[in-house]
Amino acid sequence: MHPLRFLALLILPGLFLAFLGLGASRAAFDPAAVPTPTPIPTPLAPALLGPEDGADVTGISDPPLGLPLLNWAPVDGVHKYHIQLATSAGFASPLVDADTAATAYAPDTALADGVYYWRVKAQRVAFWGPYSEERSFVKDWSAAGALTPQLLSPPPGARRAAFEHEDFQWTPLPGAASYLLELSTDPAFSTLAYSAVTLVPHHTPTLRLARNTYYWRVTPIDRREHYGAASASQSFDYDWNLAPQLLSPAPDAVHAFAPPFEWTAIEGAKEYRLEVSTQPDFSAVAIYRTRNTALTPAKTLSNDQDYYWRVQATDARNHNSPWSESRRFRLAWDFRPQLLTPANNSILLAHPFFSWTPIPGAERYQIQIDESTAFSSPVANISLYNVTTYAHGDWRNLTLDRDYFWRVRGVDAQSNYGPWSAVSAFRVSTETSPNPIYPLYYYPPDSANLPVHSDRSIAWPLFLWDTAHIFTGVPAFTQPPDFYELTVDDNPLFLSPNFSVQTAGLGAAPTLATPFTGLSDGKLFYWRLRAVRAGRQMGADVVWLTRYDSQATPLPFALTPTPIYPADGFEAVASPPALGWLPVSGAGQYRLQISRDRDFNDVVEDVQPQFVNYVPWQGQLTPMPCGSYWWRVRAEAPAGEWSAPRHFNLSLPLVTGNKYDVVPPTAPRTILDSAPAYDPASTYVAASPDQGLGAYELGALHIMQDRVIDPNTNYNWVIAFETGAGPADDLWYGVYVDTDHVDNAGAAVDPLGKPIVVDSLFLPDYVLYIHRQAGDVLDPSQAFFFEWDGAAWRAPRTLAAMGGLLWRDPARNAVQALVPYTALGAADADFSGSIAVALFSTSGAETDGMRDSVPPQGAVLARPAFLSNMLMPLYPFDTPFSNPIVHFDVPPMRWRMPQVDSIDGYQVEIARDARFTDIIETWDTIENQTSGYFGLAPTIFQPTRAYTDNESY
Repeated sequence: MHPLRFLALLILPGLFLAFLGLGASRAAFDPAAVPTPTPIPTPLAPALLGPEDGADVTGISDPPLGLPLLNWAPVDGVHKYHIQLATSAGFASPLVDADTAATAYAPDTALADGVYYWRVKAQRVAFWGPYSEERSFVKDWSAAGALTPQLLSPPPGARRAAFEHEDFQWTPLPGAASYLLELSTDPAFSTLAYSAVTLVPHHTPTLRLARNTYYWRVTPIDRREHYGAASASQSFDYDWNLAPQLLSPAPDAVHAFAPPFEWTAIEGAKEYRLEVSTQPDFSAVAIYRTRNTALTPAKTLSNDQDYYWRVQATDARNHNSPWSESRRFRLAWDFRPQLLTPANNSILLAHPFFSWTPIPGAERYQIQIDESTAFSSPVANISLYNVTTYAHGDWRNLTLDRDYFWRVRGVDAQSNYGPWSAVSAFRVSTETSPNPIYPLYYYPPDSANLPVHSDRSIAWPLFLWDTAHIFTGVPAFTQPPDFYELTVDDNPLFLSPNFSVQTAGLGAAPTLATPFTGLSDGKLFYWRLRAVRAGRQMGADVVWLTRYDSQATPLPFALTPTPIYPADGFEAVASPPALGWLPVSGAGQYRLQISRDRDFNDVVEDVQPQFVNYVPWQGQLTPMPCGSYWWRVRAEAPAGEWSAPRHFNLSLPLVTGNKYDVVPPTAPRTILDSAPAYDPASTYVAASPDQGLGAYELGALHIMQDRVIDPNTNYNWVIAFETGAGPADDLWYGVYVDTDHVDNAGAAVDPLGKPIVVDSLFLPDYVLYIHRQAGDVLDPSQAFFFEWDGAAWRAPRTLAAMGGLLWRDPARNAVQALVPYTALGAADADFSGSIAVALFSTSGAETDGMRDSVPPQGAVLARPAFLSNMLMPLYPFDTPFSNPIVHFDVPPMRWRMPQVDSIDGYQVEIARDARFTDIIETWDTIENQTSGYFGLAPTIFQPTRAYTDNESY
């Protein structure tokens, strides 16, 4: 039973009972008076009005989707209808099964094309009537193809190389929620080249097409994804036939480097294929691919060669465009290095410092040196990476004063060789000239071809050089000049010098006393070096070129002139080091003081440097005495605060005897005497003037290392000195040796308890006491050697027990001791490289202190003599982490050439850390001859490898 009908049955009896209740309030109940209820009739089936049975409905008759309005005649007394719509007459699965109060119904869902059935029934109160007849209609959205999208672009038969913005447009179709675009090479669309669904009547394909004829059509889709009829198809030709147009290089162009290739863009190109060939038919090619319209090959091409090039575009589907035209160009990498030093036909050289200008594109340089201009058997044939300087270290069978020739050429990263430079000649000799070091020879940078380049201009004039020598033959050793003469002029004839100085040292910088005049930015200056010995020039003039530019400073300005080099405690040998500090903005000049003591109570130089460098003792014609020196600097005009002081130790050269070059006298003579292959001046340390001290008087002190004097050729320290004692005298000699020069590192008390006070910087690490007994007796068993262990003196050992020797030369009344080499810690890994020595005489009394001393001392032993056989670095400047100087090229390593041939060669180590645990390159050169001439052993090393960036080496 229908729920509403059941409800009516419940309500009617209730109303009847209520009526009885109301009546009972007025009169007695009378069953006969109750009326009989009238039955409610079942509603009739609605009469269907439209559409007619079997009617065709379309997007034209019933826009927009071809969904008809279903309507029927009203039924009396009925206020609700129920409609069903299905795809089958049995209505097993109705698509619409809905109630409505209206007499018409419009389906609210999109229907696919096809036959549909529908019917309606009515309801009165709670009673439903029967369904109406069934009717059908046929839905055809497109009206048999009369209603489809109209294709707009591309038009029929169009040709396309790339799709334009307006392509693939069509008219919108009413009722369409989206569209299916299809492209095919088959007019029947059996296979698709591309398809996409779009919400708007326009779509640009996301894939590139191959060359072909294509057909395209559009099918509308309603919101229920029912497909309408497809549009008529149209064809177009897709022919990607646009070739790139070549732009650069121009036809038949000549280039020094692989040129940048450029061409026009092709619409739709994913990438381009560039082919470069030495053959016009491109039978052998180098292929480059790029997404850009320009490319410069990372690797250069072979030099002196014709090349051909062409370009082709490729799209995202790997379809290729036609090739461009081909063009020809020529690669002619013909840059020639310009030789700088030594100047052509240089003579009287010790060892040449070769330098030349860089050329664009060179990865390395090849240098050849030969005694013939044919270069058939070169003395040197070397390749160097990233540098333009060189010093040859292996001179074998070289003929002195004979012409040798050299040349240089560039080599690129692909081992293409450039042309050779011009050929220059030079000669080496036993009489040599000064060797300039800094500033490096100037050349104008080639900024047009070398966008990244260095500029050798200087903002702070400073001039450094290496020693000159003359090999005298008799006696058979070399001798240095007395002094050097530096002249700087903007005229190569040196007619009106801008700066000049004579000095015994190896460098000079302008001061207010000897200023550099005529400075202006961009000005070129020639600087000339001469060596002078015994009143005549030694060697030949050497002239280099430099350029001044006040803006070329690598140094930042500071509030105070902070010292930057050398490092505090620097060990110098024979010549003092160049001093450098940070510039102070606005400073007109500087004031610099050099003192023998740390409190600057004993100032030995008080000068006014014009710029930020000074070389101690410059302008003096005698060498700077050995010892420790403190220095400080301040800005002047206006005056500023003094910088923190630094100090350096200046040592005398320590000579080593050997059987070929330096052969000192043997016992009973001492090294105070001369010999055919020995000059005592080379071992002289200091002397004490005659003070009338009688037996305690001391004279000259000489020290060297040697393995000739010892009968067994053992390696020894040789200490010899003049004395004033006679046969009747009994006294002692003391030798204090400090090897580290570190404050408070050493013994503060004498091992014999004598009242000898020593400056805390030079506290002895070793002491040798020699007892001279009456009768001029000198016995090594009466010479006592003491060693400080860091806390106390170790038990003494006699010189005899150590294998040492001791004797007196009666002819000179001189004493000579041979102390084993390792006794003074010279072989220790932490050896400083120099020793500070003081000699004194004393009595045997414990309370007696120094009587006479060498070098002369005051109440405090504070002026020891320094000796070292270390090589002294000259350039590059010492640059610890606080030093802001950065080298963009690996600089040549320069060091001072010793004045006496007590060496057989050099070894250079380059490391990334100060303790040399990370060594990256080692180089050595060894003398293989017995001649006393050694000038050809170069004091220059140029790394031949490319170094990576690093804080220090």
